[in-house]
Amino acid sequence: MMNGIFRSGGWFGYGMGMWAWWILIIAGAVGIVWFVMNSQISALNKPGNNGKSAQDLLKERYAKGEITKKEFDRINKDL
Repeated sequence: MMNGIFRSGGWFGYGMGMWAWWILIIAGAVGIVWFVMNSQISALNKPGNNGKSAQDLLKERYAKGEITKKEFDRINKDL
């Protein structure tokens, strides 16, 4: 009286388990590819100095005390 779906395992047996594994494997591969592509694109969009000009960086270095007034004036003149 029971159909083949229950006797052979059907949706709940070996067949469904294999489909679930293949879905997980494909979803994992797609996720890895998406992550790699997304991280490469976002890395290309980031400027190295956060969009600051050379003048701004020079002023920050002077304000932090990394360079002297004489060095600041010389570099500022070159810029």
